[in-house]
Amino acid sequence: MMLTSSQRADALPARATPSASRPGETASVSLADPALRGKIEPALFKRLVTATADETLPIVVEMLAQADVSAAAAHLPDRIAAGTLVVESLRTTAENSQRGVRTFLAAEESAGRASSVRPLWIVNAVAARAASQTIAQLAARPDVALVRADRWRQWINVKSQISNLQETDSAFYPSHSVLRSLISSPQSLFEWGIGKIRADEVWAAFGITGTGVIVANMDTGVDWLHPALAGNYRGCIKSLCQHTTSWFDATDGGALYPQDGNGHGTHTMGTLAGQGGIGVAPGARWITARVLNSEGMGYDSWIHAGFQWILAPGGDPGKAPDVLSNSWGNDNGSDTTFRNDLRALRSAGILPIFSNGNKGPAGGTVGSPASLPEAFAVGATDNTDMVAYFSSRGPSPFGLIRPHVVAPGVNVRSAWPGGGYKSLNGTSMAAPHVAGVVALMLAAHPGTTLTTTAYVLTTTAVPLTMTTPNNDSGWGRVDAYAAVMAVANAGILSGTVRDADTGEPILGALVSVNGLQNASTQTDVNGRYLIGVASGVYHVSVSAFGYEAGSATVVISASYPVVRDFSLAPLPTGAVRGTITDAGTGLPITATVAAEGTPVTQIASGVYSLTLPVGVYTLRATALGYRVLTATVVITAREVTAQNLAMVPAPKILLVDSGAWYSQSEIGYFQQALDGLGYFYNTW
Repeated sequence: MMLTSSQRADALPARATPSASRPGETASVSLADPALRGKIEPALFKRLVTATADETLPIVVEMLAQADVSAAAAHLPDRIAAGTLVVESLRTTAENSQRGVRTFLAAEESAGRASSVRPLWIVNAVAARAASQTIAQLAARPDVALVRADRWRQWINVKSQISNLQETDSAFYPSHSVLRSLISSPQSLFEWGIGKIRADEVWAAFGITGTGVIVANMDTGVDWLHPALAGNYRGCIKSLCQHTTSWFDATDGGALYPQDGNGHGTHTMGTLAGQGGIGVAPGARWITARVLNSEGMGYDSWIHAGFQWILAPGGDPGKAPDVLSNSWGNDNGSDTTFRNDLRALRSAGILPIFSNGNKGPAGGTVGSPASLPEAFAVGATDNTDMVAYFSSRGPSPFGLIRPHVVAPGVNVRSAWPGGGYKSLNGTSMAAPHVAGVVALMLAAHPGTTLTTTAYVLTTTAVPLTMTTPNNDSGWGRVDAYAAVMAVANAGILSGTVRDADTGEPILGALVSVNGLQNASTQTDVNGRYLIGVASGVYHVSVSAFGYEAGSATVVISASYPVVRDFSLAPLPTGAVRGTITDAGTGLPITATVAAEGTPVTQIASGVYSLTLPVGVYTLRATALGYRVLTATVVITAREVTAQNLAMVPAPKILLVDSGAWYSQSEIGYFQQALDGLGYFYNTW
């Protein structure tokens, strides 16, 4: 006869709980006792009734007493003071309430019924491996709230995140030497995500790269000797290294120095703080906790231990990071396993940033911990600001908008163990972009609170839809420059650029400031501009197509905004006109005619006419079904130059690229070949 889990438990011999009669023995407790059902997690209870007497199971014993640290940071002067109070409160509560359980488990260890005991003061729990009768006795204790399984789970899967672009699949691709050369000049070149979120503009305009800020991730570890990461690892000052407060290995490996057998942790840290153009905050110093093994798997207790170390690296709350980036999670958005960990972090003034998950595009696919109210969640976008198909969407099971913001997460190139570089896809790649922006904000204004940080990140984000917030892109794509501007003691230069003859505003005029720092922006449809830089004396130059350049010297101060308007004189112009025909039939056709290197373009049918400043130009005519046609023309002031365009018929070409998402992409080879042959094509 088959027994259900409940029947098996009921069939176990019911015994009383007498005192131990012989050394090494403990009182027995029956799993059939109804009181235990509510104190043992159902999944664990089901496992217990099938376990053999000598089998030990991984568990987490949650204590009844819990410290209230939610308001710790509200009335304290800084993060270190708040963190110290939080840690002391959690430790005191754990020491006072865990004493009985730890004494009991010590005895069970001696008797061979328990092992691997790990106290966790951050959530007031004790992790261990224990026999079924030991687990039952723990659950029967009045000071224990719940005994649950210490789950062994897959948290990341790097193989599913590897970019399909052939050039960067290898950790040692041919252009590796180019990236190595950037280490000496980290602001000379940078990855596309850095430019997309305007982190490079923060470096240039304010001279802020994250200096003075400590960043951290919890992941698979970090290759601390990677050339893009070795220079700003906090554990080393020159050649003297001390890892205790900068590296923690919660896994079974127990490595004494930072290492990464997977690659995911090195990659995410590279995007957060890597030098050589790959990191958002290359001036920040980094620390890390390894909580997942080389397969991206780990016990819940490893992650609890990682959060605990982050609060007090090496036991010292004063060594805690300013921001924590997490690029891992599980698909169950309702999972609250780590909610108390996040509450402790926030109370200590540390913002926990999480990737939203890679189970999109359906709604309600956000994973945990990103779904939790205490997490700041990040989705992924590509280089066109489109939300990635895989990026998980909200709402969270708690009724919250998820993600908060989005950031670059498609084809993101970053560091890889062994000194290499690799491109990966995923919200894992997006989260460290946002954590890096927080580091820049804190470098600009160290006293920025968590509430202000979250508010600035969302309100300065670039909206990607007409309605915000939403459960695809949240409040929008993060904007590092706008976020730093909002918190920095910055000098503001603003004004309007107009046509000197007509007084009309000029759209798209380039305004550049050069001096102590450098920055640039473009005017809007009303000719207005606003730019922020550090205080100082600057040379301001303004340029727009078709106009003479303007310039001025201004003194920019953080004490007051500076307004400087510009009037640009139009350059002498002429025109080019002609017909657009089929070279074979002579019949008129519709084509796009543009002057290369200028914003001047026209879709014309049969006849075109372009007005251009005096000079030499290359006209480019394109039409589907015809080869690309180019012609050189000389524009003379107040004259019309004739240039007819006879276009040669060609096949109509649609270039379809599914490789960007589903397989290896070869679009670059086709584009190069078609361009070289002068074929015009549409791309899908």
